[in-house]
Amino acid sequence: MTEFAFRSLASDAEISPWLDHVVECFADKGTPRSYFERHWAMDPFRSLKGIRIATEQSTLSAAALPLTNGVIASSVRIYDRRVSLHGRVLGVGGIGEVSTKKAFRGKGLASALMNDALEYMKREGIPLAALHTSNPLTVAFYAKLGWISVPLYFYELSIDRQLLASAPKTQFDICAVPIANPTSNQSFDATEWHDIAQLHAHAVSTFSGSFVRLKHPEASIDADNAEYWRTWIAAEALERHTTYVLALYPATSAHQPNEKQPLLAYGIFHVRIHPKTQTALLVHARDFIVRSDASTDVSVLLALANEAASLWYGSHHQEPLPTVIVKVQQGLLQTNAASFPSLVQNLESIVDPGYMYKVVDGCAVANALRRPDLAVDSLEGVAMIEQQLAALMTSGNPQQHIFLEMDAY
Repeated sequence: MTEFAFRSLASDAEISPWLDHVVECFADKGTPRSYFERHWAMDPFRSLKGIRIATEQSTLSAAALPLTNGVIASSVRIYDRRVSLHGRVLGVGGIGEVSTKKAFRGKGLASALMNDALEYMKREGIPLAALHTSNPLTVAFYAKLGWISVPLYFYELSIDRQLLASAPKTQFDICAVPIANPTSNQSFDATEWHDIAQLHAHAVSTFSGSFVRLKHPEASIDADNAEYWRTWIAAEALERHTTYVLALYPATSAHQPNEKQPLLAYGIFHVRIHPKTQTALLVHARDFIVRSDASTDVSVLLALANEAASLWYGSHHQEPLPTVIVKVQQGLLQTNAASFPSLVQNLESIVDPGYMYKVVDGCAVANALRRPDLAVDSLEGVAMIEQQLAALMTSGNPQQHIFLEMDAY
């Protein structure tokens, strides 16, 4: 029986053969090398320690030789992230790039590597693990390993294009934010990106389940503190050539035309022809947050979605399709369709069970949940903590669980 050894990457020189490995493993999906290169280069919290690899035990006798793609049998990457729970910031390890070469599949490597990743998180003091998968079979696989599913719900608002375009919007000023801005503009404090980062930071402090994007949540927002915005978020948006970052402000007063108003909402929208119908434009809100004192989330969402659709049609020189389908996470929208009978024709709820969590440090998670009374020294105790975690993220408040998609890895 083949034995395997597990370790982290040892130096920057090992990044290239590791990239060769993941590209080979994801070849059937057609994932380009640039995807993995971007996820490494643009992650401000990247760590060589967070890339775990499995090699055949026999190859260790040649430890002095450089690592090559052929030596790596399997790998997983642990992304260093933080999540908000009850207003407290908790370290979380995001699982990604789970990959095993075809020649080594069926040998239990994936399970062994996931256990190794959890042991790594214990050593590094990371109390919670998270992952996302779109494959139902993989959801079942992780469930067998003790991961809990916290379903994420999406709404698809099917809206007549002409009605959407005619919706009143004189109370809003909408500007398209340059996607390259966060990485190139030196005056970060004076940009819409600063306002967006500030609104996001305030919003997620009141939610449970969303990622904290600032290095220092309690500090002022400057270019260094918002590095995650300037690199990861900007790179993910820029890579998608039909992505639009929109900032929405209250309409400028005629008495104070030069005074900048506080940001009311922002959205990051991915726009394309709907892959199923081919007769509607899909406007997918990958990030969408409205200031807490805004009157109606839906009207703000529709104003931003209409602007994203208009920008897409303008750049593609295509006649508008009759219908626009706005896709948004339930946790990002307090839906009140009854208030908009002329706009909302059909409301469809879509369930994604692929958002999964696993408790690594029961004491830390129990304290974050404000349940230090929960026993954590047994499997039953950990199970109770996981039940509390799932209940918190799927509670009656629809805005509890907002695992923003721009954080997906």
